[in-house]
Amino acid sequence: MNSSPTSQPSFWYDQHLIETIVSRIPADDRGHFPQHIFEPQRIEIARELVLKEYYKLFPMLEAANFDQVSSSILYWMHGAGYELEPIADFWNYIDGTMLTLKLKDVVPQVTSANISWQLEVLNPHELQLGTPVGNLAEHGQPPYNYEFINQRILQNAQQMVINRRISDEKSSDTVVPRDHYPIVARRELDGTLKLLDGNRRTLRALLYGRQSIDAWVGTVRAEPQLKDHWVNTGFLRRLLSEYAETPSDEVRASIQSQLKIILSSSVIARHNFQTRCLPHYPFAAELAPQ
Repeated sequence: MNSSPTSQPSFWYDQHLIETIVSRIPADDRGHFPQHIFEPQRIEIARELVLKEYYKLFPMLEAANFDQVSSSILYWMHGAGYELEPIADFWNYIDGTMLTLKLKDVVPQVTSANISWQLEVLNPHELQLGTPVGNLAEHGQPPYNYEFINQRILQNAQQMVINRRISDEKSSDTVVPRDHYPIVARRELDGTLKLLDGNRRTLRALLYGRQSIDAWVGTVRAEPQLKDHWVNTGFLRRLLSEYAETPSDEVRASIQSQLKIILSSSVIARHNFQTRCLPHYPFAAELAPQ
């Protein structure tokens, strides 16, 4: 059930605007980070992830408001005019929103050097849903592949009515439509696909008989999957604050072990640790691996 190789994504984003904003970031700031995190597709995915949540959090806003918000998010990367630290606050904010509000640990994958991202057209039949959207919870536990959904819902007229109604309600619960945004999936080394964001949109595509869906696809190029990925500065500081509050040998050993794994996996983590953690927690130098 592979997508047609001639299919082209219908979604469009302003790659030139992103490239222009990145070009205006001071070279000294850009030089501290690996260049792959400035790729337009990675920044665009991050923008879409947080913007979709704003649609749900601020349903009273009109389309014109969201056009302004949508553009503003990109300028967070530059920082100018927003009292933001260039680069760092953009990724810290979006990672924090996705992880703490949505419980989706997706930003490290979006920013990993070992995962490359591009727009593709996928066949929704190839995807497994990881959350019980619609009334899937009444039929069993995730993951739900196409065969399962087809048998329980698509071939059952009553279930189709129920699930289309749920889908239509969810699709219209924001002033600004959001179903056109590509889903986010990861292609493993063996070619299998893992859905990271977009379970509801994927089920909707199946309910209405669509044979294709736009997707941001991150292709794993090498192991480990996460390499030189974004590590949230707030997470690093929370580790250090735990030790500051309870400076026992047991806590020290636990934090040292975690820092060894984190700092060895990402040059970004090491930069954030040196520049935004050590000045606030001078004792952190003793905890970092040598």
